[in-house]
Amino acid sequence: MCLLLTVLCAALAGCGGDVQTDDSGKMVTLGETRTYWEDFVLTPEIRDWDQPDLFEQDGKYGFRLRKTGEIVVPAEYDYYHAFRYGYGGVRQKTDEGYNWQYVDIRGNVLDYDYIQGFHGLTSIVSKDGKYGVINTASQVIVPLVYDEMNETGDYDADGNYRSYVCAVRDGEWYWLDLQQGYEAGYQPVRAGKEYDRVLDLDGLLLVNEMLLVDGVAQPNGPDFPICALQGLEFDLYDQNGKVGRYKGELIPGLYEGELFVGFAERPYSGDWGAEENCYFALPAGAADPLAAVELTVIGDGAAYADAVNAYLTEQGVANTEVEFIGGYTGDLAGDGRIGALIEIGDVYRDDYAAWREMMLEYTGSEWTISREPVAKMQQEEIGFVNAVLYIPDIAVPTEYRARVSNVWQHFDVDYMTEHIYFVADVDGDGAAECITDRHYYEYRDYGIAEIAEIAEIAEMAE
Repeated sequence: MCLLLTVLCAALAGCGGDVQTDDSGKMVTLGETRTYWEDFVLTPEIRDWDQPDLFEQDGKYGFRLRKTGEIVVPAEYDYYHAFRYGYGGVRQKTDEGYNWQYVDIRGNVLDYDYIQGFHGLTSIVSKDGKYGVINTASQVIVPLVYDEMNETGDYDADGNYRSYVCAVRDGEWYWLDLQQGYEAGYQPVRAGKEYDRVLDLDGLLLVNEMLLVDGVAQPNGPDFPICALQGLEFDLYDQNGKVGRYKGELIPGLYEGELFVGFAERPYSGDWGAEENCYFALPAGAADPLAAVELTVIGDGAAYADAVNAYLTEQGVANTEVEFIGGYTGDLAGDGRIGALIEIGDVYRDDYAAWREMMLEYTGSEWTISREPVAKMQQEEIGFVNAVLYIPDIAVPTEYRARVSNVWQHFDVDYMTEHIYFVADVDGDGAAECITDRHYYEYRDYGIAEIAEIAEIAEMAE
């Protein structure tokens, strides 16, 4: 069976409400306009040893500093929440019932309805339905004027925690920079107007709700302000071609603070996960659709057994029993050669008895993880395998030549899998890109790899 995918060239594109082109009809980029907060001051991070310890006196509770023993919250409360992420809670009984209050490491009462806690130098707070940000000294550094805040974050290479915050104010989305202290809004670039930054949408791709920037999955956009895509129109495609044009809208992810781009008006048919519901999307109007790589679905992977065996031997799992899951052939690298892209996986995870024999031991009352699975599996050259292999030329399918994206081969219990999601020329360069769909427990993301680049690396390795 052949698939002919039509995709848009991901040229410069822009957004901003309903407008995606300027007066000349050319695609526009996004202009970023910053507003700096006057009271933005960062204070030192709160360490674990800075947080007061609980003490009890005459049946009441309070908090005191660990190092000096200084009492910062007197023992006059009937219950408490221990300090965590830089704040604690105390409860006092009143004639009307119970009164809970937040307190900081200095014993100051914080008059907020909600405190997220300090995972770095800042914490989101809310009062009467409005959100803002405080520093570790409990000073308001981002005013409480936002109707919604979504924050995720991670530690950078220097070990510093960085927050990524998108917020809604008066119906508009903004990117909040909590390192330099500004709010950023986005509009299509207009001639004669100056901007603090111009965003190039080249390289943006949506796979289902996941944003990829230059091939890297971006939940909440650590390298791109995902809120800038609110209201942007996208052209959607599935494996059979163009589905239609729809406006993107920000939707919450599985974990607190995550944001993705969804399409409320996109038609669904069948259950989620069915092939007809899987799609990718590009900013609308980038160019006329281009004929992409013509692909043939592989029905039987027997012709690639030698390449698979070579790969398994290289990984030290020559005795692992694997099955062919699926794949495609076609001029994947745009160099005139017909190559193959295949996915393989071990059979153990589908065979609980075999998996149990390798990884578990019976203690007399229950099955537990064996204490020696690594040595046993290494000795027997067996492992858990899920791999996407690229063979540049099927005319010589005798050896494993190159690998697409990551390979999850472990001597341990790991449910990470990686599947070929779709293959298409998403940037119009004549060569295919492989998008892989990754699952790890409930987490899901996507990765993209340029087949042409992989082919070039394989040739250089020879």
